[in-house]
Amino acid sequence: MLYLEREVDYEPGSKIEVASAAASITYDSLVCQGTINHVPSFSTGSIALLSYGTYININFSDFYNLENGIKHVSLTGKFGTANGEKMDLKRTISSEVKYPLVAAGMRMVQLDSVYFTNGIYSEIKECLRTELLRVGISRMSTTGFKLNDAKYFIVRNSFFTNNAIGIEGITKSNIFCYQTSFIGQPIQAIKMTGTYDDGLVELGCCNFQNNGVCVGGVDILFSLNPQSVNPQLGTYGLPGNNKFIISAPQKYFHVQYLTRYVTEVDAKYNYWGGGTPAPSDYFLKYYSRDISLEYDPYYSILINCIPQTPPNNPQNCQLIGTNSGIGFNQITNQAMTEFHQGAIETTQQIMSEISDLQNMDYWTVSAHCRFIYDYARVFTNEPLPPHQEPIISSVSDQNNTKLHINPNPFINELGIEFEEKYKSLKITNIYGQLMFESTKSDNSLGLNINTGIWPDGIYLIKIVDSSDNAHKQLALKVIRN
Repeated sequence: MLYLEREVDYEPGSKIEVASAAASITYDSLVCQGTINHVPSFSTGSIALLSYGTYININFSDFYNLENGIKHVSLTGKFGTANGEKMDLKRTISSEVKYPLVAAGMRMVQLDSVYFTNGIYSEIKECLRTELLRVGISRMSTTGFKLNDAKYFIVRNSFFTNNAIGIEGITKSNIFCYQTSFIGQPIQAIKMTGTYDDGLVELGCCNFQNNGVCVGGVDILFSLNPQSVNPQLGTYGLPGNNKFIISAPQKYFHVQYLTRYVTEVDAKYNYWGGGTPAPSDYFLKYYSRDISLEYDPYYSILINCIPQTPPNNPQNCQLIGTNSGIGFNQITNQAMTEFHQGAIETTQQIMSEISDLQNMDYWTVSAHCRFIYDYARVFTNEPLPPHQEPIISSVSDQNNTKLHINPNPFINELGIEFEEKYKSLKITNIYGQLMFESTKSDNSLGLNINTGIWPDGIYLIKIVDSSDNAHKQLALKVIRN
């Protein structure tokens, strides 16, 4: 087992290599940076980790100024072993690293709260399943992710901005994207080369804006219409309800069919910038024959459901389990604000609670309570800023927070300790209701808050220090016996 923490300097040509196929590797709260004579600078030929291990766990680590970040070479062949070689990256940033991630022959690759910027590309090769959740990819000069025989490449609640190409499936790959934004890719947001058996591009509640081509390539099998699938199979999301916005000479689609015989592309239940897609806005051909694009002039409108009051009115949605007294639009606006400020977990908690309370089955509820698509639309109603800050804080940022919670989770009392004075502190529930407020007036560096009457749930702490710097909100879970 290899376990590293704190800081590692990589001089030109240096690397950490783990050659054992049975190794377990963990990088925790680690800064990996390129140096020249131990001064931070781009380090040519460096590799933060070259691994042949079966399990790689990277948590809360930063990579800077390197040739390669994480590179895995399989000793077991395509798709790994039955037990599975697995890579798990969480809360990790890579900046000025040419190739942040290269994974080959793994059973599972998982990225959660990861941010890659200012590199060339990352590659997934001969991996059975890759899952991206809350991932940001920006300013990659070739492509965000290059896929080579990536059977299931699943992206949720993520963004790709200002890369030459967002995701490129070179061969034998399938892409599933839900609640994800693609903004400002000058060449293509998604590029796919399909075959008889592969080349699926499934899109649900995604946002495409200001890309040279939204989706392009050869022999792509599209899944863009929610009516085309069984909703019971929607483990991660459903296709459709995507938002496509272009301006000339950009294209919605540019796909040439050579081996897959296609007569039409069914793209109903999507949004086309407030109008309808003109034939000049897309290129779909089977050899020289034009392929029709089936669409509806679909407009996304948020449903304003008001909490139900007696007597029961079946025409209204009932907001069960809360006395917040606010409508769904207000809740979605709050969630959207949280999402754009990087509080992803809070956003998901807010929206999933409401969605669960109404009805998990979109297909059987009344039209007045069809909220699940509007829940997803929170992530696409407004484009993510092209230069959004990382969705997680760096290691140094977290260390500078100087805030300690004990215990967390907590029951009847919440203890907060500070390493320096603060100006104000507020605690709210996920609906924005103020639960506690304090203004610093003495020299004590700690608080003990009686929470005995607080209901179970998620609470947010926001602190402004003596320099008027607002620290990132923290999600705290209350547990009651």
